[in-house]
Amino acid sequence: MSKSASRLVLLLTALFLGVFLVWPVFESVLGAFIDPNGRFSSAYLTEVFRNPIYLEGLWNALLMGVGSTLIALVISLPLAWVGDRYDFPGKPLLSALVLAPMVLPPFVGAIGMIAVFGQMGAVNALLHSLGLLAPDRTIDWLGRARFPGIVLLNGLHLYPILYLNAAAALANVDPVRKPPKTSAASASTSSSASRYLS
Repeated sequence: MSKSASRLVLLLTALFLGVFLVWPVFESVLGAFIDPNGRFSSAYLTEVFRNPIYLEGLWNALLMGVGSTLIALVISLPLAWVGDRYDFPGKPLLSALVLAPMVLPPFVGAIGMIAVFGQMGAVNALLHSLGLLAPDRTIDWLGRARFPGIVLLNGLHLYPILYLNAAAALANVDPVRKPPKTSAASASTSSSASRYLS
């Protein structure tokens, strides 16, 4: 691509992002500090922290973000570690299946959650078969715990993003067991250091 063509692409991209991203965000932030008379005001911002409905929404969003991230980390980090450090049969297939939640629409995950945690779902069926739940009773896992259900569904839907980042980071670490052994970890192993310290 010539220099003039690349400059044109850069200009068009910057113009597109400016019109459809920067300008709307700027207008929204500006509108939060301008009253109907056009004067500067922090009333809208302070109202967010005074109104209990807004505070509950902010608190729920924070809890949902932290909870979803923790669930995604608990799932993705071990998968990335095992996928990077060990060779086993079916590894390419498993690596592809791990990314399935990125490809599937979110409603498929919701249907799966209902199939697992619904009143006639797999968890209740398991509890019935183990004798931990009476045959005529069911537990409404999603009805009683809506917020944890949403957090769990978010974590299950978003863990592939963390998995890809963790797998890429681990791929850049030269482990002790893989040739060629030219890294600092390999040098420490050859110097009789424990493999857990390298």
